[in-house]
Amino acid sequence: MPAIKGCTMMKKRKSLKLNLIKHYGMDIHSHLKQLESNNRAKMVDWMLEVLTTFKASDQAFFLAVSLLDRFFKETPRVLIGADLHLSGLCTMFIASKYEDVEPLSMRTVVNKIGHSKFEVPALEERELEILLAVEYRIGAPTVKEFVDRFCEEIGLKELKTEKFYKICMYLAKMSCFNYSMM
Repeated sequence: MPAIKGCTMMKKRKSLKLNLIKHYGMDIHSHLKQLESNNRAKMVDWMLEVLTTFKASDQAFFLAVSLLDRFFKETPRVLIGADLHLSGLCTMFIASKYEDVEPLSMRTVVNKIGHSKFEVPALEERELEILLAVEYRIGAPTVKEFVDRFCEEIGLKELKTEKFYKICMYLAKMSCFNYSMM
């Protein structure tokens, strides 16, 4: 008799769980996506700091953000904490290899940028996951290319100064913090 009672209780729990997921699942998912969005801004800030410190190109930064956003769009799970950190680390690594003349080395990524929190196989696995998610289409139009084209199109000497270009790049980098502005 106790085995039947236990089985009935498990069925009730499972039914309750499915019912809760049915009613609250979308709210929970929306909340997690909002957390991901807030964490995205922090991640973009950290990526900008890292890539500037390690003298990666501006194009590598914009490409890393693009890869991160495209990966977010394709992955069904919500990335927070260490999972998000690993994804940001890998997108910077991929972008640097794609854009920079002297890209970041795996040793630098693991030891200095990742502070030895991740092993090489974990980085390689996430790198492959990102590449599969974007279908190996690493290159994509970025904000920097639009800024470069805009400055080229202006053609006016007084506006085409180095100071004007730096202001444009600053504004372009700040736009990266807000996904809707990208």
